[in-house]
Amino acid sequence: MPAATAKRKTRKPTRRPWITLLLLVLFAVAAAKLASMLPLLFMYSEPPKKADFIVVLSGEKSGEREEHAARLYKSGYAPKILVCGNLIAWHTYESDAMAAHLVHLGVPPNRIFKEKQGGNTYAQAQGALQILRKHGARSILLVTSPTHSKRAAIIFRKVLAPAGIEVRCCPVPLSESRFKLEGWWTRRYDVRLVTVELVSWVNYLVFRIR
Repeated sequence: MPAATAKRKTRKPTRRPWITLLLLVLFAVAAAKLASMLPLLFMYSEPPKKADFIVVLSGEKSGEREEHAARLYKSGYAPKILVCGNLIAWHTYESDAMAAHLVHLGVPPNRIFKEKQGGNTYAQAQGALQILRKHGARSILLVTSPTHSKRAAIIFRKVLAPAGIEVRCCPVPLSESRFKLEGWWTRRYDVRLVTVELVSWVNYLVFRIR
């Protein structure tokens, strides 16, 4: 076969593995950045001001919510505390445990009130409304965990605003919370909190489950 008609050898493109590696590194950095920002979407906080009640929601076993509520109470922001927590075991209510913790922290028992019917945030808001109305409350400081704060504020305002009760969201500060924003995806406890809240938001926004 003449040389002119011989098939030319096709040059294979030069592989540059360092480009692939660089892209993977950039992707990992971007993913970590996005992951670190995810919990911030669930957080909302306002500075406290004088109110009629401090309302503390259940769902955090570390006791940080009661501790923050006790600090607000001792700082004179509200004269009464309402704890919300339903039945968790035989004749055992989470609100009773929360109240006992508050007493241990120095809050007088006659300053603590209990809501025992709410099994979720919306039900707790409805139960709290009945008690707040009974005591003529016009304003509350809402205490919960950082990752639960935005949804809790939205729900409580939706339930309490028609009754003329102002809701000010004062969650546990991140600096005092067991939840840590940096590298949260590396800790099982923090992953559970973010996952539960993400599912709750999907239920609330998509399926209208409160």
